[in-house]
Amino acid sequence: MTPPPTLDIISIDKVLEQVLLKEQKDTAPRWLDRKEQLALLRAVRKGESKRDLAIIQTLLGTGLRISELAALKVSDLEISERKGWLYVRKGKGGKARDIPLDNRTRQVLSSYLEERPEDGTERLFSGQRGPLSEPGINYLVTKYAYQARLEDCPPHTLRHTFGKTLVDAGVPLDQVATLMGHESLDTTKVYTRPSRRDLEPAVRRAAGEL
Repeated sequence: MTPPPTLDIISIDKVLEQVLLKEQKDTAPRWLDRKEQLALLRAVRKGESKRDLAIIQTLLGTGLRISELAALKVSDLEISERKGWLYVRKGKGGKARDIPLDNRTRQVLSSYLEERPEDGTERLFSGQRGPLSEPGINYLVTKYAYQARLEDCPPHTLRHTFGKTLVDAGVPLDQVATLMGHESLDTTKVYTRPSRRDLEPAVRRAAGEL
């Protein structure tokens, strides 16, 4: 009798990977709700670093990629008492864009600029060894997320938070795409999909629990 065919472990892994990818496409990416954002900002403020606070708030308030944040120069900011703009010189695909700054982000950046040390570089954010690199920014976000007891919170989660907040506020998708530097609206549409935290209260409301 011919023995039954054995399953290829590699093939199983591929199938599982495809299932996980489909699940991710069916729901919005991980993002921080207001409570989690405040917890993260509290953790940063405890460190009493105006630079670190400016970094975290800028990521939350502009949705920048960490590569874009690392490349920022002081001259890329235009801040006045009532308004502010941030200029991304070279985003993904080499495209530039302007991002307006909300009041909270504007104030935090202004406070940082007042005490920013003169280190001979034009880069906006620097450390003891020169301009902050992408790994350095990633480390900062991960450190403060850990202190705030937030799970699964790399820098891109803050970018997703910005996108989801815009969509939930009713901002048109074409404007969200422009602000985030998306080349296609299909990329932006991921924020219109419900997340797991959106689905749970929906079911509870239907069951009369809320």
